[in-house]
Amino acid sequence: MNMVMDSLVTVMMEIYKLAGRKFGIQDLLPLGCLPRFRGLALLKKGPHSDCLDELSSVVKKHNLALSRKIKQLKKELRGFEYSFFSIFDALKELYENPSTYGFKEAKAACCGFGPYRGFGSCGMAEAYELCENVKEHVIFDFYHPTGKAFHHFAQLWWQGNSNVVESQSLKSLLALLFA
Repeated sequence: MNMVMDSLVTVMMEIYKLAGRKFGIQDLLPLGCLPRFRGLALLKKGPHSDCLDELSSVVKKHNLALSRKIKQLKKELRGFEYSFFSIFDALKELYENPSTYGFKEAKAACCGFGPYRGFGSCGMAEAYELCENVKEHVIFDFYHPTGKAFHHFAQLWWQGNSNVVESQSLKSLLALLFA
């Protein structure tokens, strides 16, 4: 994890040296709860498991370390501004309350096969299932949210929803470019 953080900071510092001062940054998805890993958890631990907790734990540590690094850069670098979006928390909310946001299915993918349709990818395997209405699903395939879910995330980040956006909204950050 330290190597990943060091690499991210190195890249941001290179951008900063080239006069980059405004950064839009997002953390990692709750990987352990994506359909592929839900399916693996089911196969590994049985029907009472929901997510692959070991993976979710690593992702949470990464996301916390990333948030801390960004706050540290804000203190150390003159003019450094950022908008930090927690797609982890935003997607977790969709998993827990899908109907609140107009979704019917939050755990199973729209396209794939096996438990939670978490294996294979649309068109990449002969035996895959495709849902009837992709707009009812939070997740499209074994890994990717649907367009409707991404639209929801974009609105949250743009508006600066305080539950999932740290520092400032993306709209405010971009407005600083023209101030």
